[in-house]
Amino acid sequence: MQVQSQDLSFRRFQPPQQPAVNRQQSVSAQRQEALQLTLTTAEGDRVTLSAEALRALSASSDSTSASYSAASQSKISVTVEGSLNKDELDDIRRVAQALVKSVDQVRHGNFRQAARTMARAAAGEDTIAQLQFHYQFSQQLSYVQRAYLQ
Repeated sequence: MQVQSQDLSFRRFQPPQQPAVNRQQSVSAQRQEALQLTLTTAEGDRVTLSAEALRALSASSDSTSASYSAASQSKISVTVEGSLNKDELDDIRRVAQALVKSVDQVRHGNFRQAARTMARAAAGEDTIAQLQFHYQFSQQLSYVQRAYLQ
């Protein structure tokens, strides 16, 4: 049997071409807190303490670059209507300390204990006639990944 070379086709081996893949990733996180304490003394003086805090972080990258950013912002306000005597200031200080403890308890998920802490603080102070306290916080986390062919 005779084989002619023209019947056989030889090709040089070449791996299949893979398209380039570009990946993009981004992550962002944000935490926001706000609180307000308003109290009225037995003599009718009114005190409002408020605070806000915002923290944010973001990062992104792709096959050629990366970027990062972080921001923090806070605001504190104290308003006093009237004149406070030493006993009222002492009671307000104790309530503010209870507020800090209560917020920490909320952060750890102890809502019932936090409410008890604030109730005890308000009930134990003779110069405080009325107390209102609001606290809220939120947290967000986002992650996105994309891959596409070039």
